[in-house]
Amino acid sequence: MNDQSLRRAKQTLSVEQVRAKIKSSNARTRRSGLFEAANHNLKELSHEILVLFRNENDSPVKSVCAWALGRLRYIAAFDDLVQGLRDRHRSVRIWSAWALGEIGLDRATRPLIAAREKEPAADVRRAIGGALRKIRLEPTRVHRKQVLKQLQPPVCEDRVIMTIVGKLESLTPVEDRDEIVALREQILARDPLYFQRYMEWTERKPILEKALANKRKVF
Repeated sequence: MNDQSLRRAKQTLSVEQVRAKIKSSNARTRRSGLFEAANHNLKELSHEILVLFRNENDSPVKSVCAWALGRLRYIAAFDDLVQGLRDRHRSVRIWSAWALGEIGLDRATRPLIAAREKEPAADVRRAIGGALRKIRLEPTRVHRKQVLKQLQPPVCEDRVIMTIVGKLESLTPVEDRDEIVALREQILARDPLYFQRYMEWTERKPILEKALANKRKVF
C-alpha cells in the first residue's frame, strides 16, 4: 500500500470513527463527534448531522448540531435551521441563527427578521442581529480575506465539475449566455445539490464584489 492509499485509509477510518460517535446513544459522545466533524471539516457527515438535528431531543446536542451545520456551511440544512429559530430551547434558537449567518444566504434575511420581531429573549435577538449583519456585511467591518474566501466558488470533489466552474468564470453573461446555460446544465446533471450551492453563490457574488470595494465595510 503506497503513502496515498495509507492516507485515504486513515481518513476513511477517521470519518467512520466520527460517524459512530454521532450515532452513539450517549449524548456526551454525540457532542464530541459533532465537534470533531466540524473542526476537521468532515463535510461528508453533513447530512447525518442534519438528520440528528431533526431528531435530537437533547437540547445541548441539538445546539451543537446547529453550530456544526453552520461551520460546515451545509446549505441543505437551511429550512431546518429556519425552523430551529422557533425551537422551544433558547440555545437551539441562538445557534440556528448563528448557523444561518455562517451559511450566508440572502434568503435567510426575511425569516431572521420575522423571528427577531417575535423573539422574547434578548440573547437570541442579539444572535439574530449578528447573523443579519454577517449576511449583509454591514454595519460591522469585515476583513478582506474573509470576503475573498467567500468569493471563491464552492468546492466539489468532482474534478469535472470544478473544470466546468473554472470555464464559467472566464465567460461573460451577455456575450456567452448560451454557453453559460449549457455548462450549468452539465453541472446540474452531474450533481444537483452542488448546482444549488453554485447558483446561490452566483447570486451572492455581486454583493460580495460590491462590498469588497467599500472601505467602510471591508478592511
